[in-house]
Amino acid sequence: MKVLLTVMAGLLVFAASASGAETAPVKTMSPPEIWEGYDPRAEPLDEEVLKTWEQDGVRYKEVYFNGEQFDGKYVRIYGMYAAPAGGRNLPGLVHIHGGGQTVNESWLQKLTGRGYAVMTFNWGGEWPKRQRYTLWNGVENGDHKKRTGHQVTLPTPRSDAYYLWTQASMRAVTYLERQPEVNADKIGAYGISMGGSMMWNIAFDPRIKAGCAIYGAGWNTYAYEDPRYSVGMPEYRPSANDLRWRASLAPEASAPYVKFPMLFLSSSNDRHGYMDRAEQSLDLIPAGVPRAWALTPRFRHHIGLDFVHDLPAWFDVHLKGEGTWPDNPETAIALGQDAVPMLRVKPANAQDVVKVEVFCGLETPFAVNRHWRNATVRESGGLYTATIPVMNAREYLFAFANIFYKSGVVISSPLEAVIPSSLGAVATIKEPCRVLYDGKEGVGSWTCNSTGTDPIPGRIDKRLNAVVGPEGKPGFSAKGVSPFTYAPSDPEFRAPKGASLQFDMKTETGEDFTVKLHKNYWVADFQTYSCKVALDADSGWQTVTLPPSRFQNEKTGASIGDTINEVGVLELSPQNRMWQDSNVIFRNFRWVGGEYVPHVHAYRRKDAETDAALTHRDDADHLQGLGVVKSNQRR
Repeated sequence: MKVLLTVMAGLLVFAASASGAETAPVKTMSPPEIWEGYDPRAEPLDEEVLKTWEQDGVRYKEVYFNGEQFDGKYVRIYGMYAAPAGGRNLPGLVHIHGGGQTVNESWLQKLTGRGYAVMTFNWGGEWPKRQRYTLWNGVENGDHKKRTGHQVTLPTPRSDAYYLWTQASMRAVTYLERQPEVNADKIGAYGISMGGSMMWNIAFDPRIKAGCAIYGAGWNTYAYEDPRYSVGMPEYRPSANDLRWRASLAPEASAPYVKFPMLFLSSSNDRHGYMDRAEQSLDLIPAGVPRAWALTPRFRHHIGLDFVHDLPAWFDVHLKGEGTWPDNPETAIALGQDAVPMLRVKPANAQDVVKVEVFCGLETPFAVNRHWRNATVRESGGLYTATIPVMNAREYLFAFANIFYKSGVVISSPLEAVIPSSLGAVATIKEPCRVLYDGKEGVGSWTCNSTGTDPIPGRIDKRLNAVVGPEGKPGFSAKGVSPFTYAPSDPEFRAPKGASLQFDMKTETGEDFTVKLHKNYWVADFQTYSCKVALDADSGWQTVTLPPSRFQNEKTGASIGDTINEVGVLELSPQNRMWQDSNVIFRNFRWVGGEYVPHVHAYRRKDAETDAALTHRDDADHLQGLGVVKSNQRR
């Protein structure tokens, strides 16, 4: 990771200067002050065993135990524990679920099979249709659904839910370490989404010897806009509470205090742990502490099938001393032949590398809606290079690589970002392209949500696949998902003003579905325009042509009209979330008609920040894995 030694100091100086300019001076507790004096071992556990059983050589128990005491009443934490039958001196893991989720027995099944004792517990409290959960007994901000405030800093950050939930996480560590088969010196923890955000605050528990934050990385008061990469973007003015939060309980504030090896798993377009900011959190970890990240390209709150081995492998190395974890690669964007930018990647342990994939993005400053292209990679003597043509040398170029190892581990390189003209590069993409996807590149830049937010080995599969349809023409199939692409945000594939969208489709059952066009996806002034489509059954290709007048704003009903050129994301949404034809095929998406006009990024408008308050939050229950939640409603 690139080292940003001045980031935290700059953050605090900025907070002081910003608060002095906008409000009275802001004072708050620092992360060490927040946790000073807290002893997660002090209170008795008072365990209540609800059920025990043994299955496939693993012993399970379902329990309640004490959390902290408030006004004379203990919080009663609900959890489930499992360990290999007859195990001794076992490394232990604590699972911290995400927003809207709860205990997850599937994690116990998978990780006990690798020789771990595992504790999964509920921090969210009461939830609709859930029979068992942590009893917060009226503690304000304890129950996720009943929170009275977000990012609470007054009277102190200890009033906020994340403080309470992190306390509960530390109490789960206490429960785990007291199990007779657990080696208390070999305990790790991992968190999903909101649980991933808590992983940074758990830095103040010295019992944690290795950790993994999934999606959660902090920086949530910075909205989705990153002014580092937004040329001409208006300044975002944080509130006094934002400044207090950033300096106290925000995950990035705790990053400099992380002393255990930290892995960050996420996706390049995630909406909770923004890719560009997540790397800053890793950079804030003290020098000498191992850290790594692995990003599934194009996904938005899910982990791809290729990455499910990373979490167990990380803990195997750092808790069990088994296997190896490669060092982070060296990368840089340099000037290649013919003044074309080039990403250079030098992986560690080159002899164990299976392949390197390089992804590049043009212009889009916001990680949540950036289009990632695949670049052609060449290898020579352990050095991997990929040339990256650009369309505007004065706009940012982004690039990163994923390195695949024989062990099954996949790691990502640092994110590289540069304005190509600063290197002497010139634009080599001379004309925009009306064809977004023709099918020849496999699935191409199309993506979808995976089968769950939790990267549980054996539970993640591929839902988009390259196929060959009628007349031998290639395309992709989608099984039970809404495929989408960020290609329209790419300057080469942007829609002409007033253009129609056209594509080919094969369905032997007929389909009722909705085509959605998103403007400013998940940032300020986010708008969705949709168009309903009904196709009859046909064994051959059918061409769908959708003029802009058919796309209606989902909130106002207004037509997208000529402004279709401002669209950044294209999505296909089946009725009832399932395609009627399980072998439906799509291909040849293109823009028809219209005219190309100079493009003005939405964030450069004077009113670009008017909606910012609606797009930043610390809550991620709206991103939850629906399959995981549904499977746990019985608990």
